[in-house]
Amino acid sequence: MTSGIAERIKNAREAFGLNQKSFAASIGISSGSTISRWERGLNFPPADTLAVIQEKFGISVEWIVTGRGNMKAEPARSTDDIVLSNQQEELAKAIWTA
Repeated sequence: MTSGIAERIKNAREAFGLNQKSFAASIGISSGSTISRWERGLNFPPADTLAVIQEKFGISVEWIVTGRGNMKAEPARSTDDIVLSNQQEELAKAIWTA
């Protein structure tokens, strides 16, 4: 069984019509197998990668991590503007391991 985060990552990728390899390449990940592990709930993307996903695709980090709000994020100025607080990162880790 996959987690909500895993399902939301897959839904977001599929919304853009990308396979795992193409999605990986578009966010600077060297292998589609990394995306596969995320989508199966085996790993969780690091905060900096979540920021890249938000910047490139406009997908809300909050939505990926918590399922709250809309998939579509408010436009960000740069990845420097998308920073998870320690509390948000700990929440993401807690949700992921629950």
